[in-house]
Amino acid sequence: MNSKENFVQAIRELTGFNDGTFNEEKTISQDAEAAGYGEGQERSIYPVRFSTENKTHISAGMAVKGMIQSKSNVLVEGSVQGDIHSENVLLRGAEVKGNLHISSKADICENTKIVGNIFAENIVVSGHIKGNLQIGDTTALKPGGYVEGDIKTGSIISEYGSGIRGAVSTEHSCICDDVKFDLGGAINE
Repeated sequence: MNSKENFVQAIRELTGFNDGTFNEEKTISQDAEAAGYGEGQERSIYPVRFSTENKTHISAGMAVKGMIQSKSNVLVEGSVQGDIHSENVLLRGAEVKGNLHISSKADICENTKIVGNIFAENIVVSGHIKGNLQIGDTTALKPGGYVEGDIKTGSIISEYGSGIRGAVSTEHSCICDDVKFDLGGAINE
C-alpha cells in the first residue's frame, strides 16, 4: 500500500466508514431504549432515526477544528471546535464549542457538553449546554439535562432532575393580553 492508500484506510477505520457504508448499525431509538426510554413509548420528538448509510460520524477520540456542514445526519462522539450545520444531530459523550444549526432534530445525550447557541426545530437535552436555545417546536429536558442560557421555544417539557438557568419563553407566552386580566374596577376600590 502506498501512503495515500494507508491514509484512506486509517480515515476509514477512525470514522467507521468502509466502502460507502457505516459499520455502526445503531439508531437513536436503540440509544433511547438503553437510556431507559421503553420501546413503543409515545414521544413527540423522540426518537430521531438516523440513516445508517447516510451520516457523518465523528467518533470518540476524534477532534475536529472547523465548521461541519452536512446534508445528512451527524453523529458526534468526539470533540468539535466549530459550528455544526445538519438536518439531524446526535451528540453522545461529545464536547462541542460552537453553534449548532439543525434543520430538524437535535439529541444532546448525557455526558455531552456544549458551549454555544443551538438553533433547531426540536431538541432533547440530557447533557449540559451553556448557550441560548432557539427551538421552533419542542424542547424536552430529560433528567440530568441542564441549560445555562435563555430558551425560546414552541413548547417545553422539563422532567424532574433537569435544570435551567435563564429565561424561558414559549410560543404561547404572549397570547394573554390585558383584556383577559381586566377584572373591572381599580385595585384599591
